[in-house]
Amino acid sequence: GSTIDAGDFTGIVTGILDTSVNTAIDESLPDAVAGTVVDLGSVSGALQMDEALNADTAVNALVKATFNGNVTLSTADMPSSPKPNTQFALRVLQDATGSRTLTLTGFKRSQGVLTLTTTAGAIDIVVFLWDGGNWYAGLMGVDFK
Repeated sequence: GSTIDAGDFTGIVTGILDTSVNTAIDESLPDAVAGTVVDLGSVSGALQMDEALNADTAVNALVKATFNGNVTLSTADMPSSPKPNTQFALRVLQDATGSRTLTLTGFKRSQGVLTLTTTAGAIDIVVFLWDGGNWYAGLMGVDFK
């Protein structure tokens, strides 16, 4: 018969354990826990979140966009059939010109207002939440340095 030296045996056992551990983690944590990162690049005009995200990928996602013009977003352009408690973040980077705005239609907002930092190169993070009946939008933070 064949013999296995200690190095081969260790490699085989390590491979089996790595596979078992990775499988157990994959089975116990849903894919969406870590979230999806979507980079939209430079955007202006109507933002189509339903094209960037779907009901599954929207959970805990990070959407990155550089505003090179004023942007509008309507609840009609959000992912269709989202799961209740779907939440994701939009990281907005002002281009070198700055002064870009985000106009939201149909969203519930704290005190009805959501104003971005308009300084060139500013980074703001807007969070969105679907509660099963309404989309909410709020600023997680502004003017990150």
